[in-house]
Amino acid sequence: MNFSVHRPVLPSIDELRYNTLVLTYFSDERPLRGLSGLVDWRLNGNLSRMVQKGRLTGSWGEQLLYPQCGRLPFQNIVMFGLGDRSRFGSTRFKEISNRILRTLMRLECASFATTLPGRNVLKLVPRQLIDLWLGEFQKVFLSQRYNDLQYDIGFLEPTDFHDELDEPLAMFRRQHISRD
Repeated sequence: MNFSVHRPVLPSIDELRYNTLVLTYFSDERPLRGLSGLVDWRLNGNLSRMVQKGRLTGSWGEQLLYPQCGRLPFQNIVMFGLGDRSRFGSTRFKEISNRILRTLMRLECASFATTLPGRNVLKLVPRQLIDLWLGEFQKVFLSQRYNDLQYDIGFLEPTDFHDELDEPLAMFRRQHISRD
């Protein structure tokens, strides 16, 4: 089990070697922002065109598997709608984290890069967010059936989050090291 934290900037993203990139976006946030906006820029606006055509709405629970065409170092991009920003709280954070992880499990994807979904809207500190996310990760991925997978997970978060995420991720890994 490997966790790492990376800066969400194109030079850093270009160096990553994960199978899948997870993106999230709100239904009432246009244009796409954050990591989704950065990826959209790299994909020459393809995601924005999908939004304009109504193929992507950002509605709660919306999912899209976007096969990557080589402009980023991932085989796939999986996008998840977060719904309206005003309705997004810690309960929704846990629900969407669980949904994302269950989708990745069904895709048999144990190597992915992600952000903490909707973190810019929540009034929680990074430690609280990662603890909630790890709780959902444990529910979904650390079951008997998936005990033997070698997880490689990267978080794309601002530099000021890195120290606050590194400790709980390392502690979680130590607690579950026997499962590796």
